[in-house]
This record gives sequence, structure tokens and C-alpha cells, in this order.
Amino acid sequence: MRLRDLEGSCAGKPGLARLHYGTDAELKTAAVTPWVNVTAKTDYTHQFALHDLTPGTQYHYTLETAASARGSAWRGQTGSFRTAPARDDWRPVKFFALSCQDYTCRDHVSGFKTYQSMARMGAASLPRSATTCTFETTRPSRFTRLPFVQRTTSSSERS
Repeated sequence: MRLRDLEGSCAGKPGLARLHYGTDAELKTAAVTPWVNVTAKTDYTHQFALHDLTPGTQYHYTLETAASARGSAWRGQTGSFRTAPARDDWRPVKFFALSCQDYTCRDHVSGFKTYQSMARMGAASLPRSATTCTFETTRPSRFTRLPFVQRTTSSSERS
């Protein structure tokens, strides 16, 4: 089976991306990174480096994408993360690390029920991956989720 034939998969496309992030859950006062190009050369991905984050703080973020500087832009769902405590702030921290989840064995439409269980347990960090490990099997084992998007900006705002 080819990746393009897998339920929920999507081919990479060139375009622009920028990240909105901040402590306001509605991102009204969010910092915004400059637009970056994503291409086949970058495997249609980009890693944003965030600097000067406050220790022990909840941050919210969303990715904004556009096919071109003159096209419409869309924002994905809002996610969140908490930064590590300050170096001198010694306290227990609960986190979970996940690895090699097999897509074909998922038990919930959005992934695995364990994700919600771990979140309810109060994890300070719950690393999530957009793709699972790829195994050489006849069953599909790689999955890319499409985020919910909404139209947000006009091309004049990206000039």
C-alpha cells in the first residue's frame, strides 16, 4: 500500500508557514514568527526555534499556512505545552514518552485512548508525534493527521 492510499494521508506541498505562540489561550497577544518556505528540499517541514520562554509557563500555539504569498492563509488547531520549571524550582514533574505506536492498532478515531488517559493524569509533558514508526508490513503503519483549519488572513497581510 502506498502512503497516498492510506486513510487520512496527505501529500506534501510547497508553501509558507509561520507559528503563532503565547500564554494567551486565544492567541490575541501571540508572538508570530516570520513566514518560512517549505519545499520538497525540506521534506515540506520546518522546525521553529522558540527563545526566551518563561520557565514553568503554559504556552499555546497554532500553525498558519499558505500556498503562496498571494493566496489565502489557514490556521490549524491550537495546541499547548508547558515549559520546564526553573533550574532552582525542584518539584516532582510527571511526563510520559511515547514511541512506535502502530496506526493499524489504534483504538480511537484520533489515535489511542491512552492519550486522553495520560492527559487526565496531569502530565507536565505529553510528547506527541504526527507520524508513527514505519514497519515493513503489509498493513498500513504510517499516518499523518490533517488538522482542522480555518481561513484567517488575506494575502495583503503576508506582504
